[in-house]
This record gives sequence, C-alpha cells and structure tokens, in this order.
Amino acid sequence: AGTIWAPSDVVTRLAVLGDSMTEGTGMNTGTTIGTWLEKFANMAGIRDWWNGGVGGTGPNLTNGSYPNFKSRATTNIVGTDANIVFVGGYLNDKASGRSASQIATDYETIIATLKAMPTNPLIICFGSPDPTGVNGSDFTAVDAAVKAKCVAAGAAWVSLVTGEVINTAGQVVLLNGAWITAANKSTFIGADNLHPNNAGHEYIASRMLAAYLAVTKEPDVHVGPDEAASARGVGEASNRDAWR
Repeated sequence: AGTIWAPSDVVTRLAVLGDSMTEGTGMNTGTTIGTWLEKFANMAGIRDWWNGGVGGTGPNLTNGSYPNFKSRATTNIVGTDANIVFVGGYLNDKASGRSASQIATDYETIIATLKAMPTNPLIICFGSPDPTGVNGSDFTAVDAAVKAKCVAAGAAWVSLVTGEVINTAGQVVLLNGAWITAANKSTFIGADNLHPNNAGHEYIASRMLAAYLAVTKEPDVHVGPDEAASARGVGEASNRDAWR
C-alpha cells in the first residue's frame, strides 16, 4: 500500500524589513531579485516572500521620502499578514551617529508593532555585518544592546558580527563566528567595499538559513566551524560607511 501526503493548510509568508543589504544594489546581479532574501527563501522552501528592504534607511533613519523601519513596520509589514518577519540591520543608523542604546530602543519599538499583528509572527531580528571585517567593539556594543531587547520581548536574534543566534526563549542555539572577516571580505563584499556581491548574497543566504533552522528547531547549541576562508577575531574600530 502506498502513502498519500496531503499539502499543509499552513502557508508560510515571510516579510523582511531591511536596508540595502536586503533591497539589493549595483554590486549584485538582479538588484532586488538577486539578494540573499530570494536565495534564502529558495533554500528554505518559502515561496511567499516580501522584500521590504529600502537602501539608506534603518530602524530610525529615513532616506529622503523613504520612511524608517519603525514607520514601515506599520505601513509595509503589518498588512502583509506574514507569519515570519525578519528585521535588520542597523549600519546606516550607526554611521549616522545613533548610539547603541538608541538603536536597541528602535528595535524594541519595531518588535512591539510586529507582535501586535494578528498572525502572531515569528520575529527574527538581525544586526549588520562589518564590511571591513574588523568586527570591533563599536559593532559588538550595538549587538549586545539589541540582543537584550530581543530577549526581553521574545524575539529571536542573529548577530552577524559574532555569529551568535538566540531563539525566542532567549537560548543560544548557534555559535558560528563572524560572517564577514578580514579573510573573506574580498570574496563577499563588492567593489564599493560596502555591499555584498553575488557571492556575498549567496553566503549571507546560507548563514541566514543556518540561523533560521537553529531558531525553529528544539533548543540545542550547535557550535560549527567558521567559514573555511574566515579568520575569527575582534579588532579595533575603524571608520566605515553605511549600507547605501
């Protein structure tokens, strides 16, 4: 006798609130349709995904007439009825001088808006990679502040600077090292020394998939090797631009 599988009644809808890393730039082929999001969705088997990335914006930062994440959480995301929402990152706000505590409070506001959605979505917040590969204290300070707000609010957190992933119960479920390092930045960052290239978007998609799977599975800390080309370590802060 054979087995007949009926399709699930639950349809996964993913919406992402982001900046130019999500929207796409001239550093990657296809711009919006060639970013990590499209690649991640294919890897995860999610066919219904919404790209809410807008370059030059951030949790609090607007770009001309384009609103910040806090505004777009209400106008662009709530109405999607998504049951998974990704939110990140903060590089533009950081570059504009916004402090770690201010950025963390901005994430807190966004999370509160999303948690009021009738779909009760899984909220996964993520930070920003350091395109210089330094991953210094200026980035880890922001990550620590945002992580604390995520844990308090029951949102998952993904650090692109340390590789730490926290599930919605506040448990560490993945430790995998910095995403962009001095050793791999030339492979994954484009000619502008700021935005991901095609290989970078593929790489970010694979790292995001690992984080997503860790968050959605039973609590269990997975300590994996760093990317083969990566060099782990924390260095001094340096001047760097924003995702634009």
